[in-house]
Amino acid sequence: MTSPQTDHLTIPTELVHQIVSDVFSLKKRDYMNTCALLCKQWHEVTLKYTVRRVGFVLYDEDDLNFFRRVIELRPWLAPFVREAVFKFEREADDERWKNSAHLVLVLHALPALAPQLQALIFDGAHCRYHWSCNSVVPHLRALTSLTSLKFQSCSLRLTDLKMFLRTFPNLRHFDVSATVLTGDSKVPVTLDEMPTLSSLRLILKDPSSMQTVPTVPFKIFQFVTGSLAVKGVSCLSLHAHLDQNGGIMDGVVGHIISKLGPSMKYFRWLGAAPDDWPIKLEFTFRRSGIDFSSNTQLRTVVIAGLNEAYDTVGGTHLARALNSIRPGLLRRLMLWLPTLNEPKQNEVLPSYATLLSQPRFQSLVKVYFIRAGYQSDPPLQRRNETVQQIFAEVVSRGVEVRVVEQHDAQEVGDQWELETVAEDN
Repeated sequence: MTSPQTDHLTIPTELVHQIVSDVFSLKKRDYMNTCALLCKQWHEVTLKYTVRRVGFVLYDEDDLNFFRRVIELRPWLAPFVREAVFKFEREADDERWKNSAHLVLVLHALPALAPQLQALIFDGAHCRYHWSCNSVVPHLRALTSLTSLKFQSCSLRLTDLKMFLRTFPNLRHFDVSATVLTGDSKVPVTLDEMPTLSSLRLILKDPSSMQTVPTVPFKIFQFVTGSLAVKGVSCLSLHAHLDQNGGIMDGVVGHIISKLGPSMKYFRWLGAAPDDWPIKLEFTFRRSGIDFSSNTQLRTVVIAGLNEAYDTVGGTHLARALNSIRPGLLRRLMLWLPTLNEPKQNEVLPSYATLLSQPRFQSLVKVYFIRAGYQSDPPLQRRNETVQQIFAEVVSRGVEVRVVEQHDAQEVGDQWELETVAEDN
């Protein structure tokens, strides 16, 4: 007797896409390799996700040659390339031209090799010798589908920021983590030339020493206030290194927040200073404070630039800032976890619980606290149990109250930004 034949099992391509997408989000290369080896169908779907982000080491042409060969062999992959990362290297003076020359070569090739490219990421670029505005701009303008631009660990001039912003009228996401070399710029810009951003992230470092007032970030923020903020930004993330005077950004950030008005739905502030300085909003904004009353669509607030400086939150700049948010609006809140082993530990977190138990905060669905993770801290689970007991009334309303490690807070904040934008789509 023969056994019945079984038909060849096939999985709908849509389901394969969903599975590979979930695996891709885990950022595990071995898992992706396994998917690619299953069969031809899985191999082709996996390739589409693998080429979403391509990297180019700009002092070596091998990456560009390899990528060009891949697209020549499989031209159907070209529309699936979404991000390009440019990795720069500080070279000797007589070899600095290599980064610039290779950058132009890659930019010239990208419109054909990646016609649906959405994001450029510059890693380690130094504007003074890694590009010439006149040589780069024509190639940048050919990337008409670009919506996201990111600079990480770069050295930039205000001139460069203006150049890139003017070049991409459809830009939606602008992310700058850079040392700003100068605040002077002879490049004129008009409001019509500025894009309308959905997300603006600025992490600015000044090349001057911490003993002097870093005026360059101040000038960058002034530029933002006078141009980008006027056009409106949905999600704003700011991070500035503070000097010993503390209040260098006093009034500037408040002015940006006021200018953004109803357009701002997400706000993240990360101030930074030496570890032995107590950081609280009174230190950073001595006179102006933060007032969210004009931000009538504000859904998410992340204030992660504070160490354990508050004994209790009542009557502080932080309490006044949160109370300025329109009642029934705030859905997500992330703050720094105050010290719990001081004499006033029985008053510290209860004061936060009292503040957030007000009817004006009934709209909250998530309250997270960031802890630094000192060796003397109890296990995270025990800390969460303590916090949830203190916030029992808030938790009873269905609010998720959690303590997260400092290294996880960035990822949570990024996810909240996506959730905030998605609420209105």
